[in-house]
Amino acid sequence: MILVTGATGTVGSEVVKQLLSKGLKVRAAVHSRPAPKGAESVQLDLNSAESVRAAMKGVEKLFLLTPMSDRATEQVRNALKSAKDAGVTHVVRLSAAGADEKSPNILLKWHGESEELVKKSGIAYTILRPGVFMQNFANFMGGTIKQGAIYAAAGEGRVAFIDARDIAAAAVSVLTGKGYEGKTYVLTGKEAISYGRAAELLSKATGKTVSYVSILDEKAAEGMRASGMPEWAVQGMTGLNRSTRENKLASVSTAVLDLTGKSPRTFEQFAKDYAGAFRA
Repeated sequence: MILVTGATGTVGSEVVKQLLSKGLKVRAAVHSRPAPKGAESVQLDLNSAESVRAAMKGVEKLFLLTPMSDRATEQVRNALKSAKDAGVTHVVRLSAAGADEKSPNILLKWHGESEELVKKSGIAYTILRPGVFMQNFANFMGGTIKQGAIYAAAGEGRVAFIDARDIAAAAVSVLTGKGYEGKTYVLTGKEAISYGRAAELLSKATGKTVSYVSILDEKAAEGMRASGMPEWAVQGMTGLNRSTRENKLASVSTAVLDLTGKSPRTFEQFAKDYAGAFRA
């Protein structure tokens, strides 16, 4: 049995889907939304030790994805304790590119702290560090893209965007294969592009003009706060925008190809596949 946390999210739902396509037994940990069809469903509250213990019963492998939260480190600690008690043999942790417990960026700091907990858990582990999701364009920018614009405090910085389907494929390879224990993989797409180039590719895919509008950090932060984002998250995302402008998210890795045997999707392919989501 493989337990997938965050099973209804962008990456988790795809991990469940791909595991099921291989005929594997999957337990999908959910909170409010229903589990993907074909998976065993279990309600999970990562803040509740009792809830986590119940979800871990009979689990052999764990795909550990936690939400963006100021309790992320504690949630990982809870999950690992129950996983060890339940006899889980392998934990695949979804972290983030740039994770470092000494990072000045609070989001990357928490990811780094969580990685250290995984490494010291006494359970065989693999850490996956994906870069920025292509699906963010649909999930968080879809509304403005439908209106013809991408607003981002990214300047002309380039990003090695990665498709969530490729992140999931890499995770499935690790969960179903051997020889990945004790290793960390940085997952990226096959090319680094600017938001301006992304706008061009979305224009081509949708048949309408999509423009990139570079905004200041202050304007981006204002929008995040207006959406209800907590201040720690606003500061973390502002730091990531700064890293984008400085081309710190532009490095390209071969990890997806190495793990899956297939090249990761290009942004152009993503734009074609999701074109319908960007049309008014």
